[in-house]
Amino acid sequence: MAIVRKIVLGVILTVTALLFRRTPGDKADFIRSINAKFLAQQAENQPLASPASTPPPKIKASYLNSTANKVAVPTLVGGPVSIYPPPGKQTYPRAIKLRSGVLLSASTIFSPQHSISLSVSLDSGASWNPYGTVVTTPTPDIQLNNAFLLELPSGRLLCAFRAHTQALSAVGVEEKPGGQNEGYIYYRLMIFYSDDAGETWQHLSTPVQEPGPSNGNWEPFLRLSNSGVLQFYYSRELGGRDQDNLMRVSHDEGLSWSDPQIISGLEMETRDGMMGIQEISLGSGNLMAVFESVEEKGDGIVFEGRFGIWSVMSRDDGITWDNRRLIYEPHTWDAQSGGFISELYHAPFH
Repeated sequence: MAIVRKIVLGVILTVTALLFRRTPGDKADFIRSINAKFLAQQAENQPLASPASTPPPKIKASYLNSTANKVAVPTLVGGPVSIYPPPGKQTYPRAIKLRSGVLLSASTIFSPQHSISLSVSLDSGASWNPYGTVVTTPTPDIQLNNAFLLELPSGRLLCAFRAHTQALSAVGVEEKPGGQNEGYIYYRLMIFYSDDAGETWQHLSTPVQEPGPSNGNWEPFLRLSNSGVLQFYYSRELGGRDQDNLMRVSHDEGLSWSDPQIISGLEMETRDGMMGIQEISLGSGNLMAVFESVEEKGDGIVFEGRFGIWSVMSRDDGITWDNRRLIYEPHTWDAQSGGFISELYHAPFH
């Protein structure tokens, strides 16, 4: 019977195109069936069958010589793969690997509406197809971006994202030090959830919200601790030249949240942001958080900071964090962090 199940699963996975011709309910059933087969095979210590498809791009390592050491630099062999067609109309993609082995990605789509949309890959990222939408808003005064996905042990999917209200034609809205009148009048970091494999989504909670135009909140990052505590990381502006990385925790799978704890930037005038977190050894509780930061200089109007990559460590699964350490900085003072331009659309929220 085990051999028969493997053959049947292999046939299903090789006809993945059929998935994207089905109704949303059928698509969710398909993903759930893969999850169910995965759990059954885990119980029998059998690997999940892989689809017959073009392998993902290979990565080779080249080396940069320096006076101190040699640094391995990954280099892609092969062309890029579009996560959500057509290319050029999305930004801020983030992907996770579900327990079934399926890859699920969330991106911000600009046209014709501004949405947090999903894509799925059944061949380890070699190809992707659209797979539903978390939220779409029709008015131009809500800006969605920074989507981040997480799968809970129950199978529930969470999607955290920013949903800031803008007054696009506001008069007298505070101008930020960068010289751009962004017109933010309210900041929200929200979480939606899905219990049907991403077919439908509902509002779960809003861990962070406060009025603008100052003190913006950005770039949510979700993590489940080894003890089952849900951790919500994000960046908060204290001013144009000052931004900290913070964390809140939830003991009820995201329904309610603690007060914030500062992870980096406490009593420092640095602009910390774009944080990513990884456990160094599975189950160890040893975490490394990596983030960009700018040490400001000049008149506070034009950003002329020295951009660098920094880290902080936790030895107790995120409860406490140690002092920051420098990972990389450029050799010149005029280096800047990379950026992207996003269009602004959107609508009703809780």
